[in-house]
Amino acid sequence: MANQTANIKDLSQRKTLQSDAFSVYAPVYQQDLLNVPILKPVLIIICSGEKQLESKGRVETCYHDQFVFIAGSNSIGMRNIPKDYSYHAVLIEFEDDELPLKDNGETSDPVDFFIGDMNALLRESIAQFLEISAVYPEELLKLRRKEIISLLISIGYEGVFAIRRAHKLTDKITEIMKQSDANSINIPYISRLVGLSESTLHRKLKEENTSIKEIKDRFRMGTALHLIQTTDLPIGVIADRCGYQTHSKFSMRFKKHFGITPAELKKTRQAIVLPQSE
Repeated sequence: MANQTANIKDLSQRKTLQSDAFSVYAPVYQQDLLNVPILKPVLIIICSGEKQLESKGRVETCYHDQFVFIAGSNSIGMRNIPKDYSYHAVLIEFEDDELPLKDNGETSDPVDFFIGDMNALLRESIAQFLEISAVYPEELLKLRRKEIISLLISIGYEGVFAIRRAHKLTDKITEIMKQSDANSINIPYISRLVGLSESTLHRKLKEENTSIKEIKDRFRMGTALHLIQTTDLPIGVIADRCGYQTHSKFSMRFKKHFGITPAELKKTRQAIVLPQSE
């Protein structure tokens, strides 16, 4: 069977195409992660290796040349499994308003994720998205992401309709945190930007089964995980960017959340050094 993702992997590695429109996770050693916060709906294409996912007792594996679509405002256990020291996944995040609703108004039982097979049409659509990601403005990239969603539906993946939608206020606060200095985020600051009194803010978040503290913690941990997976920044710098005053406090919180320390996770990305023949 033809490799459906070789071109996607190649494009994602080109320095000229690097942008915020997609991310690449490429450890060389297995990663076992608990409670991975998914801040936005995300399409993950597995170009090499395997990804095992666990959510609410459901365990499934996404193999090479497959994809998984995961709902936002979600926490999932993940195991990234290299094959022959190779795991390569390309991630494309979607806004909640880019997900479709059925025209007839019917609703499906919500799901946290679904897995599908890559084919030539989907491969070409994603490859084109990667090629334009560094030069197209966000409003055009948004249209291309919607095209990917439409293509998924047209080739039979109606699971997109069942992807659980994010709570609106939680999503709005997460976006505010993304645009703000981590050290300035507090309840009065958020309350002012969303235009709600602090008491009303607490009440509405309780209705969404969350709180400012929980949203902030998920955002910090999600940001930290992303930076460790995609950059070579020192852990101390990542801790500071995520609003932690000390390296040790950050490492303890990270280990409690994911079941692995930042340093241990960073080592899974280190290149294999083969012994040289004499």
